[in-house]
This record gives sequence, C-alpha cells and structure tokens, in this order.
Amino acid sequence: MGCYASEALVIINVDMDGVLADLVGTCRQLIHEEYGIPLQQMPGPYDWEFTNWPVVPFPLFKRPGLWLKPEPYPGALATMHMLHDDGHELRVVSHKPTPGSRSDAMHWLNQHGISDIADVIFVRGGKQAFPADVVIDDKPTQEWAQEDAVNLLFDQPWNRTVETLPGVIRAHGWSGVLLSVRIHDH
Repeated sequence: MGCYASEALVIINVDMDGVLADLVGTCRQLIHEEYGIPLQQMPGPYDWEFTNWPVVPFPLFKRPGLWLKPEPYPGALATMHMLHDDGHELRVVSHKPTPGSRSDAMHWLNQHGISDIADVIFVRGGKQAFPADVVIDDKPTQEWAQEDAVNLLFDQPWNRTVETLPGVIRAHGWSGVLLSVRIHDH
C-alpha cells in the first residue's frame, strides 16, 4: 500500500455504483414496481451475484434511464466536495456497459455536481489502467486495487463476507473514506 507526500498532487479514483450512487436501491425499487414484490419481502444484496434476490437485477443495468434514478449515498456528495476543496484531483472511474448507460451516468454526475469537480472515465476493461494515489471501490474481488495506492474497499453488504487483500483497507461509509484519505495525506 502506498503513502504519498502531502505536498504532491493526490489523485483519487472513485467508483460510481455502490460507492457514489445507490444503484442497488434503484434496482430494488424497479423490481418492486415491475413484479409487485413488496420491498419488505426482498432480501438485501448480501452477495455480489444477487443470488438471494427473487429477480436477478443484472438485465436492468442496461436499461435506458436506469442511471438517472439512483440516490447518492449519504455523505457522498459532501465528501467529494471536501476532498476537492482539500486540493485532491478526483476521477470517477466506472464501468458502464452501453452508450446509453454512459450518457445517463454522465447526466447523473452533472445533475449532482460531481462532473464539476471530478474527471469522468468510463472503462470497458480494468480500472488499473488509470493509476491513482487512492482508489475507492466496492467490488469484493478487489481486482481494482493498485499496488502503489491507498486502496479503500467501500463497505457494502455484498462485500462484507470477503477479507480485504493485503494493501486494501475497508472504509465504512463516506466518513470512513474522508478519514482514511486525510490520515494517509499526512
């Protein structure tokens, strides 16, 4: 795990879904609306493949307009602005499967003011092609982690059963992200 000098420009890569935006909550709502399954009867997303859900949400990820609907996670927008105000260079690095999902995601980032303070990179392959000093992601496989970075696994129900790999720290919410970045900034 890397540590960086506080006077150097710090680049922070931030994943979008599961970190900035609550796509899972949006999918739960859509399944409720389309299949009539009460939200109280839907299990939480306790594994990456959503095997415990009555309807697998992956086909929804390609649906036009899906990325216009998610709510930001509590603290996400304020913390992004704090990190920007601290002088960090922010990049949203996220995989989006279709041109429509990329367009909708960009609209969401514009709507929430994130594109004003962060570069936006939509990838088709691995995120390691974009080196950073800090990487924040929720994917439990942790393949996004970079050897010379401070890697933060954004705590979510679907990644709680995995142990963090060497060089990866679990961040509990956006307050945990801010604390981790500021600790490693000094």
